[in-house]
Amino acid sequence: MIISVVIPLYNKKKQIAYTLQSVFTQTFQDFEVVIVDDGSTDGGIAEVEKFSDSRIRLIHQENAGVSAARNRGIEKARGDLIAFLDADDEWKPEYLAVQYHLSQKYPDCNVFACNYEFRDTDGKVTPTIIRKLPFSGEDGVLSNYFEMASCSHPPLWTSAVMVKTQAIQDVGGFPVGIPSGEDLLTWARLAIQNNIAYSCCSMAIYNTRNEQERTL
Repeated sequence: MIISVVIPLYNKKKQIAYTLQSVFTQTFQDFEVVIVDDGSTDGGIAEVEKFSDSRIRLIHQENAGVSAARNRGIEKARGDLIAFLDADDEWKPEYLAVQYHLSQKYPDCNVFACNYEFRDTDGKVTPTIIRKLPFSGEDGVLSNYFEMASCSHPPLWTSAVMVKTQAIQDVGGFPVGIPSGEDLLTWARLAIQNNIAYSCCSMAIYNTRNEQERTL
């Protein structure tokens, strides 16, 4: 089963190579990479083109914002599963393997997520705060997503979420025209209609050093 990795790209020249490297060093290799260039002007596309892997598909559009870029990636994805990754975040080598394992272990779920960690400007790594986890053990189903979200760091964070393509299409993708929090709205819509499988393993890295640059 192929996984489509959707990456919106807007002026992330300094980060995109590290992000892509974290994808190509995955232990799970059955994927394609759909990069949506949202009108970049900083030469980031040249960094992408240094990767000769045939699994990369680069799509260009005029600047329309991160939601529109992700939605374009969803539209062009060939896989039945879509893993989202922002252009300045990174995955640990087992990330896709963990997500794929969740999809196999919990076939009744349409959304798959794993824990993540923060890395600041000094390289310091700190864990998330996740409260009221509804299961014991390494993974399970988030039956109380909204309760958890009210008292924790976001249980679902964009670069640590994989969804069935049909499920993200059914909720209309990401809302366009919202300056921030568009991803949280999307996860809420998905949580209302779908079961969510979750792994407690921290497999993704949220680079908070780029926080001021994250708005597309």
